[in-house]
Formats: sequence, C-alpha cells, structure tokens
Amino acid sequence: MAGGTVAYMSPEHTSRSAHQVSHVSDLYSLGIVLYELLTGRLPYGSIEGGHAEWVHHHIAS
Repeated sequence: MAGGTVAYMSPEHTSRSAHQVSHVSDLYSLGIVLYELLTGRLPYGSIEGGHAEWVHHHIAS
C-alpha cells in the first residue's frame, strides 16, 4: 500500500482496485478534504476499525 493518510486516499491508491492511479485520484482526495471542511467529518466515517477494514468499507460503499 502506498504511504499517506488512508482516509484521503482514492480507491486506486489502496491497490485493491483494478483502476490505475491518475490525476483523477488527486481530485478525489481534494474532494474528501473539501467535504471534511464543509461538514466537519469524513464522508466514509472514522478509521477506528483499522485500515484494512476502512479500505474495504470505502471501496464497497
């Protein structure tokens, strides 16, 4: 898995997606940041259950 904060990674960065990482992944991460700035929370909840569980929930949602 690539380095970084899991909550802001696109599904492509988790290596559990068949899609290739591109500039669109950066826009996805920016969208997560803007969502958190506007609402005060992450769009897919907290990562308290562990990184692998959060990544699975994120991709499945």
